[in-house]
Amino acid sequence: METKSLVEEYAKIENQIKEFESRKKEIKNTLQEEMTNLGADQIKSDLGMFYFRTSKKWSYPTSVIELENKVKKEVKPLQEEIKNKEGLIKEAKKQSEESGEAIAEETKSLVFKAK
Repeated sequence: METKSLVEEYAKIENQIKEFESRKKEIKNTLQEEMTNLGADQIKSDLGMFYFRTSKKWSYPTSVIELENKVKKEVKPLQEEIKNKEGLIKEAKKQSEESGEAIAEETKSLVFKAK
């Protein structure tokens, strides 16, 4: 198979995946609405099961938020010190690369960018 036709086939598959993902989302939303209207917690089939998962989002009292802010203030100087030390490492690596002491190993991977 010639390269041009492989590229075209790959691009078509990418577009089909996008279309499938869009359709999948539509179906999921419709099923969610139907399950909610029916008061159903799950739908079982030979192919799998849909069910509602419950997540929690916490709202904390002011005392906890104040404690969090206090700790963040105390930790900030430590984070800055870590950032500075990481900068030293980055600079040492850069110098090692430029001097030729560091050894680079290259790998290739094929990437496709759709239009």
